[in-house]
Amino acid sequence: MLKKEALATIEQTIGYQFKDKQLISQAFTRSSYHYEHPEEQSNEVMEFVGDSVLSLLVVDNLLDRYTGKDGSGLYSCLNEGDFSSIRSFMVNKSFLAKKMRKLDLHQFLRMSIGDEKQGIENSISVLEDLFESIVGAIYLDVGRNLNKTKKIVLPLLEIESELDEYDGKIKISYKNLVQEWCDKYGYSKPVYNTYQTQDGFISTCYVREQNVKEEGWGNNRKEAEKAAAEIVYLKLEDIESSFASVDISFENAINMLQEYCQNKDIPKPEYKTIKDVVFDDNSHEFTVRCTLNGRHTEGKGERVKEAKKDAAYNMLDYLGLVK
Repeated sequence: MLKKEALATIEQTIGYQFKDKQLISQAFTRSSYHYEHPEEQSNEVMEFVGDSVLSLLVVDNLLDRYTGKDGSGLYSCLNEGDFSSIRSFMVNKSFLAKKMRKLDLHQFLRMSIGDEKQGIENSISVLEDLFESIVGAIYLDVGRNLNKTKKIVLPLLEIESELDEYDGKIKISYKNLVQEWCDKYGYSKPVYNTYQTQDGFISTCYVREQNVKEEGWGNNRKEAEKAAAEIVYLKLEDIESSFASVDISFENAINMLQEYCQNKDIPKPEYKTIKDVVFDDNSHEFTVRCTLNGRHTEGKGERVKEAKKDAAYNMLDYLGLVK
């Protein structure tokens, strides 16, 4: 079980005191930790429960806010498409991960040694899973009472302020989000390759600078491109969030670039000294070229190692990982 200090911080942040402390402790226990400590149950079932409860809580809130009843039956300020868009937005991986980062509770996540080394607690999918697990734990601890769960969870989602901002007009365009992500870091436009099959359309979305390429399917070209863009966007967000809690510096640039390559399962960068300028006082200025996936950056320094660090840092900056 989690330590008392951790449990106290979690409960204070959530704004709820658990009757069964084991439930909230289990919510913070990943399956990888369970494999190393079989006596501790993982949070996988709680993720499932939390995912289902979250969707229902959001829909319930939307009904309270945008519908009513009169003699003719249920009337609504929004149509089905609007409801679907808002619900998708509120249970979206990126949205839940953002709320989890704001709560800053992922520091208490229990995981395997291997997961710790990889820093997976900062990835979007892990943050989303943790949020859902916490919701599942709350739902179970209050005796599966949706109204009680709602009072605790909706403030964590900040759902009212989110809805006030968008006023029921939330529309998620993943193609726009991918384009904005590329613009943010000065990348070239994402490339879509779409073709028709007997069963519909298949589209491939490719962001060259990050070497991210994913397929999506749809009944028409627009749906297929949207589906591909959604997968690509979540991967791009995952890449960004995996470095979110680490300050990339000149000193750790080489290691961080190597970790980036390991996370993306791509070949390690290659370094080559391409110039050595010797000055009158016998000091040197080395220029080192860093090559990664056909892209090049250069760095300079009085020593080869310093130039190599500079080249690695410039590559990380090019990849959009330097904040």
